[in-house]
Amino acid sequence: MRNAIKHPVAPKPAPILQSYITMLTHLDLLRSKFLKATLKMGLLKSFFMSRSTRIMILFLMALIFYFTVSSFFPLWVLLTGPVLWGLPHIISSLRYSNLSFNENFRTHLLRFQFTIWGAVFIYRILIDIFHQNIFWATQPLLFEAFALLISFIYQFYVYRMQNLKINFKFILSAVVFAIFITATYFYPIQTALAALIGHNYLPLFAWYKSCQNKSDLKVFAISAFLYILFSVFIMTGAFDNFYKVYAPSGHISFLNWDYSEIISPFVSGPMDYQFWFHIVVLYAFSQALHYFIWMKAIPENYQQQEYPPSFNWSFNRLVNDFGSTSIYVLLAISSLGLLMWLFLEFQTARLVYFSIASYHGFMEISAIPFLKSNRKDLND
Repeated sequence: MRNAIKHPVAPKPAPILQSYITMLTHLDLLRSKFLKATLKMGLLKSFFMSRSTRIMILFLMALIFYFTVSSFFPLWVLLTGPVLWGLPHIISSLRYSNLSFNENFRTHLLRFQFTIWGAVFIYRILIDIFHQNIFWATQPLLFEAFALLISFIYQFYVYRMQNLKINFKFILSAVVFAIFITATYFYPIQTALAALIGHNYLPLFAWYKSCQNKSDLKVFAISAFLYILFSVFIMTGAFDNFYKVYAPSGHISFLNWDYSEIISPFVSGPMDYQFWFHIVVLYAFSQALHYFIWMKAIPENYQQQEYPPSFNWSFNRLVNDFGSTSIYVLLAISSLGLLMWLFLEFQTARLVYFSIASYHGFMEISAIPFLKSNRKDLND
């Protein structure tokens, strides 16, 4: 009698992940029904089956929507954006900025980056919330710049462990980091403002590196041009005449939050309210598109297929890239963060969020020289 072959049984996911997978399965079923009903239309089918067309249309929609809302209600954009997209976009940036490293090295690198990030978070909590007078308490950005240097050195060390070649971009990056850290020491306020807004444009380079073909490059070029053009429009007040029709809102009453609170750390003398309101609008607009690039444009470009993946497929890829343990940690952080926001006063909760997010821009800077090109075919 022939013995039956026993195949190994895959381990069942933990209950918390199983619940999440069940929810995603239901979402995929709803998605499937929606697609069956809508893909009968040729226009919608071409939109679904073409990545470049889909990203271009979605970017234009995001550009127009966020430009309009940021121009008139910048504080609402700055309030809702981090709550909805803050942690997911950080996860996405960590995921797609470390593709130059193989799977084993990437896991160690992610753990190291989370450790550095945790140290910066604790440091900012101590000085911002508990007002502890510890080292560099008057210049917290200097501590973050130092953490940036450590992160870059460790990434470079891991890069060399893989016997990968050193090229000019690493030398240039080292020079830029040296200038940045020097500027942080001598011009902390100006550097903080430049980092606050400037880091929202760093994903453009990651988007460029993620392009697979000429169609993706065309979408990137058009989108980057429009992104920068509308940013110039905001700073020059090109559309300020619309404010005569509808006055913008720079205050949220029930939170007692005014836009001047955002820019007050950067202003030492008399305040030009029009100029600084443009800065707040630019910050809200660029932050919103920064989220879009990290969470939609870049991930889509790294998919092999033209159509967008299912929820379950995306989640499985996430678990594969980070490991189930890291997913548990991320879910715990998300749950803890949500509970904390429910019980803290708004101003305190906002400080806590910026303590978490402040180093994120530095992490994006340190990842620039290690971004891997996704170029597949430029002959289509």
